[in-house]
Amino acid sequence: MIWKFKKKNLNSELSILKFNLASYVFLSLIISCSPVKFTVDDSEKKTVPPSPCETSTCNTEEGPYAWRVGSDWGMCSQACGGGTQDRAIYCMNPKDQKFPDNYCAENKPATSQSCNTNKCPGDTTTTVEIPVWNYGNWNACSVTCGGGAQSRIVECRKKSGVVADTECTDQKPALSQECNTQACPINTISKTKSVTVPSDENKLDILLVIDDSSSMEADSAKLASRMSTFVNQLQNVNVDWRMCITSSDTYFYEGRPIQWSKTSTRYLSKDTKTIDNESGQLNSIFQQTVWDIFHINGTGSNDERGVRAAILSLLLNPTYPCYRTGAAIAVIVISDEDERSTGGSSAYSSTQVKQLTIEDFPATYVNYVKATFGANKRMATNAIVVKDETCRQQQNAEGSPSFIGTKYIELANYTNGTTGSICDNNYSSNLSYFKEAILHNLSSVELECIPYGAANVSIPNGYTYTITGKEVTFTPALSGGTTVTINYQCKE
Repeated sequence: MIWKFKKKNLNSELSILKFNLASYVFLSLIISCSPVKFTVDDSEKKTVPPSPCETSTCNTEEGPYAWRVGSDWGMCSQACGGGTQDRAIYCMNPKDQKFPDNYCAENKPATSQSCNTNKCPGDTTTTVEIPVWNYGNWNACSVTCGGGAQSRIVECRKKSGVVADTECTDQKPALSQECNTQACPINTISKTKSVTVPSDENKLDILLVIDDSSSMEADSAKLASRMSTFVNQLQNVNVDWRMCITSSDTYFYEGRPIQWSKTSTRYLSKDTKTIDNESGQLNSIFQQTVWDIFHINGTGSNDERGVRAAILSLLLNPTYPCYRTGAAIAVIVISDEDERSTGGSSAYSSTQVKQLTIEDFPATYVNYVKATFGANKRMATNAIVVKDETCRQQQNAEGSPSFIGTKYIELANYTNGTTGSICDNNYSSNLSYFKEAILHNLSSVELECIPYGAANVSIPNGYTYTITGKEVTFTPALSGGTTVTINYQCKE
């Protein structure tokens, strides 16, 4: 820069210039952290000070500084016709500390903007303003996983402000919604269940429960002949079987086994409370025993309780050994009525209905078997009963009322047994399953927990399985010598 001075009054002008320079330097040191800097206008010879923090060396001890958005855009001030919405912008350093705006060198981003600039309905055609829905952003979700909820503000607005929801004619936008519906991580424990069915058990204990009430007296002659084929099958199978017979009349017999009758051609040399695969003339023994039950012992009470009779026979086992360790249990119930005649229902007869007790329910019998012999005791029940209305009418024609055997059918289903009709001419087809009950030993196993996720079941070909809760059921039941392994996960 070149200084130009006039010749006259040179000394006085230099003195004024020095004073002005000194004054400026002093003020600059007070108002700015920048090094002193000035320029001289050649024409006017006056100093022009710089803006604060113009240089890069200003306030470097906390920088660098940058603009940061402090909040999202707020709700629009108008629902339509043009409004504004605001947001916060801060000048901050890397330590998230706020500083005055002049610390940031770049231009500050906008803190407000126009919104809802569309024309309000009816602006040009009517003076009536139509309100519209206005909504904000969704709030944070209530949970991070497993399914939560989040909400937002929804308002019915006009240009003048919020109005009642009823003034908006269209459907109100949702106030809440589901969020983070993904499953939460679950800790699990690996479990293994391996079972091998014993192959050396080929024993079957049979309990025959006969309804000896007056309604069955007409059927007594038919009963033995209808079972003749089944009795002959027992003599021809390679099974170590034993059979006891009792009555559904628990008032008189109390579940005790009835003595098998001697015949003119066969005198039982063994304990006559049981017959087995070494007993001969089984047809004659059956026919004579059934005849004696109805004609010598007399018809029992009309309170038939076949389920309770089966339970009492278990409790009497030490005295009357109808059941052996390691043998499967097969119960055959033959009746033209239900448990306690009507199964506890007054639908068919209000005069014969009797209240059921805990010993009249199928589940109670199953629990008694498991409590007596263990949870893995093999059992099955066959119910030869009135199955439908056609059979019931046929039995009623013989002179005494009959009832559908609902509870006995439940017992058969509960123990994976079968159900036959008492109206059939031959019971062998319904009773032949007992041979299968010996060949197939294990129908289900229980796991430690309800499996979490899919279970891996290793099972031989020819079998299928279903998992319900903690129980794994096999179809058909697993035969002796079969091994099954189940790998599954339990929640911690």
